[in-house]
Amino acid sequence: MANGNLDSLLDRLREVFAQEYQRGHQDALRRVVDAMRTPGARGGRRTAGRTAARGGRTRARRGAARAFIERVLKEKGGATVPQIMASASSQDERAVSISAIRFELYRGKKDRRYKNTSGKWSLPAGRK
Repeated sequence: MANGNLDSLLDRLREVFAQEYQRGHQDALRRVVDAMRTPGARGGRRTAGRTAARGGRTRARRGAARAFIERVLKEKGGATVPQIMASASSQDERAVSISAIRFELYRGKKDRRYKNTSGKWSLPAGRK
């Protein structure tokens, strides 16, 4: 007798689990369709120039740091990181973060795009 109660309880649990699984599946599908319908929805593709979700700061476009650094180093011949940051003239250049500048300079140093002499960055002799 106890075996029959246990079997019916397990069958009922299987039914409930199957119903909840189906409900979760439908909910997930509905969320995906809603996200596809509304442009700019959370989790959607973000474009450059939009404010970051938490920081409130606009992102620079891809490649802006390299173009900015090369412009400043061509004009000044050599500059420190704070001098490069102070030379920002356009909105796109002001959107470049100091960490992006440093990252580009160190990566460019490895690629021999820039050289560093006593904290002052410059272009190699052949690139000026």
